Amino acid sequence: MGDPKTSDEVQWGSKGVSVHQATRHGGERNTDSETNSYDVVRQECNVTRLDIGTTETLVTGAPCHVLGIIGNDANSGYTDLIDAAATASGNTPKVRTNVADGGYVDLKGARFELGLSVDGEAAAHDVSILWRPI
Repeated sequence: MGDPKTSDEVQWGSKGVSVHQATRHGGERNTDSETNSYDVVRQECNVTRLDIGTTETLVTGAPCHVLGIIGNDANSGYTDLIDAAATASGNTPKVRTNVADGGYVDLKGARFELGLSVDGEAAAHDVSILWRPI
């Protein structure tokens, strides 16, 4: 039998079985690193502020998760989130929401397979999008 701190072997004792596993699983603490904790879910994301008005604007051309939207100014009308890798007139929104100044809409990590474009309904439309790549 090997060292119980580094061995994958099963050790038998008088009070039962003791299993020592050398590999780490998601969410376990990595004592060998100050920066890599192996967390599966980590609440971090990119924040992109958009003063878009009524112009459809590309946030990312890669698949992503959208965590939320923050309204930055006195927005009126809807904010459309579009599952698209490029802007194009007539794209159908995947999510349509109304977020006012200082408001927040939690999208729980909604998945956008193609990319993310955002469009506003009013001329003075200003939002921050919280997103992360898949």
